[in-house]
Amino acid sequence: MSLLLLMKSLNLIFEAEDKYHVKTTGTPRGWEALFFIFRTIRALLLFTVIVLIGTGWSFLKPFLQDNEKRLLMLGIPLQVLVNIAYIMETEEGPSAKNFGFWFTIFVFVDIACCFVIMIPVTWSIRTLRDTSKMDGRAATNLKKLRLFRDFYIALVVYLYFTRYSGIFLTVYLDYKDQWWCPMVTETATLGFYTTMYYLFQPQERNQYFALAFDDDEEEAALTKYYIFCDSAFLILPLIFIFSGVCLQISGSLAGMQYQKTIDRIRHIARGAFTSKANESMRLIITTFIGVLFGFLIGKSFPSLSLSKLSLSSGLLTFSGNIHIKDPSVPAQAKVQINDTSKIWVPSNPRGAERLPPGFLVPQSDLYPRRLYGEPSEDLTVTPKYLVTFTVGYKQMHNIDAAIKKFSGNFTVLLFHYDNRTSDWDAYEWSKQAIHVSVLKQTKWWFAKRFLHPDIVAAYEYIFIWDEDLGVEHFKAEEYIKLVKKHGLEISQPGLEPNRGLTWQMTKRRGDREVHKETQEKPGWCPDSHLPPCAGFVEIMAPVFSREAWRCVWHMIQNDLVHGWGLDFAVRKCVEPAHEKIGVVDAQWIVHQGIPSLGGQGEANNGKQPWQGVRERCRSEWKMFQDRIANAEKDYYESLETSSST
Repeated sequence: MSLLLLMKSLNLIFEAEDKYHVKTTGTPRGWEALFFIFRTIRALLLFTVIVLIGTGWSFLKPFLQDNEKRLLMLGIPLQVLVNIAYIMETEEGPSAKNFGFWFTIFVFVDIACCFVIMIPVTWSIRTLRDTSKMDGRAATNLKKLRLFRDFYIALVVYLYFTRYSGIFLTVYLDYKDQWWCPMVTETATLGFYTTMYYLFQPQERNQYFALAFDDDEEEAALTKYYIFCDSAFLILPLIFIFSGVCLQISGSLAGMQYQKTIDRIRHIARGAFTSKANESMRLIITTFIGVLFGFLIGKSFPSLSLSKLSLSSGLLTFSGNIHIKDPSVPAQAKVQINDTSKIWVPSNPRGAERLPPGFLVPQSDLYPRRLYGEPSEDLTVTPKYLVTFTVGYKQMHNIDAAIKKFSGNFTVLLFHYDNRTSDWDAYEWSKQAIHVSVLKQTKWWFAKRFLHPDIVAAYEYIFIWDEDLGVEHFKAEEYIKLVKKHGLEISQPGLEPNRGLTWQMTKRRGDREVHKETQEKPGWCPDSHLPPCAGFVEIMAPVFSREAWRCVWHMIQNDLVHGWGLDFAVRKCVEPAHEKIGVVDAQWIVHQGIPSLGGQGEANNGKQPWQGVRERCRSEWKMFQDRIANAEKDYYESLETSSST
């Protein structure tokens, strides 16, 4: 825009120099060439700047779409043709034989360029209007819409004024007062350039890029936004269409007077000009030009349904997102996409802004698929649950017995910590299972890296079990029924009290289906609703609902691979924890206590491999507790700081 202002200034300087030499010497002495050069550059820059502003380049999106590039490729040659016509018209003068031809070319192509440069503005307005219905940023979009509205109105007024005022002033002013015509139009042009430079000037922190609103402001802004759409885009077209009709009539009369003036000039210059122009044809042509220009301006405004939007009872705001219940508002905004090769949707997940929303697949699954046939026919069944075991070859028979307790409703995923996967092919079920192998890693290391909530979102419940569990008295389908019946989000089967029991909470009770609290040793439970007396399960055989796992997964630390301390913290992921976490007694297991992890350690400083592993477990437990305590402390301190300011 600053370059455009510079070119316009040079254009005026050389035009003034040209007029001065014509006045003093009778010839421009070549100054008209510089004037024409800078006028052409200015016209091309003006077209380019208006298209860039209208498309929202570097304002709504950091690129130009292909259709917007095509507008530039169409408009630039048109501008070249307009300037050629202007040069020929100016050089030949009204008395020349081809003056009428070049004048007609100039008018028609200039009007075509005016219409072309308005197209991207309407695209941006429609896109802002539609995307604001689904991205929850009404206040930001309202600011941008107002800016584009002001730009649109200024552009329309500028085009109308400079195109018609020149004709009116030329026709109705005396020859000695013709200087008013360039003065008025050039002043309006400079005013338009300066205003646009101010509105769209580069800023380190432009207010339209960084807006912070609370929920009340968003709701108020959304109300204003729809009122703005109803008023601006319904009333303004009527105003401009009405003004277009008036200008059509005035333009027709002015065109007739202008042609009469041209005829008189030709008659004086040639001395023998006797042919009479066809006034009817001139009337038809000038009327057609006025009608076309007025129609294109009015038509370029975005349309909106005349039905009013009821907002008083249709707004619900949660955590800054605006949800619209009104049935007149579509559930999914239909963003007008004129070119699918370049898309920018800010509401898409980070990194996927260039993709159309209907194409995004943010979640996946673990369903194996064929390499042939129709994709829709790949899955004859879609398991509803997932069971994972972290296994070594030595526990093959135990895992085989456990897998038989899980029906075809389960996807089986084995994490191998010993890299021996092919040995499992002896079992038929293993050929349908999913195998992931990384040497000497724990199940929580595997879970953090391969059980992302968006990967396992297809499963209602996720079993993350050790390999040393006896399942003689366990049936997975019955277990799921009891979990659903008692509303458990995090659970585990009861443990046989004779072996491998650490906590009273996990001890099986024979007189009930499920229990959610217990009595522990004196001093172990500061609150009967807190671990380990309630809201607690061990990490050897936990079962998570889909929603609970999404929270727990984020709780797992990348470098704390043993998971110690996690059992005391999972209560933070459900509310109330003492009601949503429990032990299923009717389906119970036996913890065999086989020290498989100890064999994966290394002897060091005279210590056995299992001792190093156990020390790491205890150390991780303390680190986990410290991290979560410090994070909570920092969070509450930040709240106090923000409230005090």
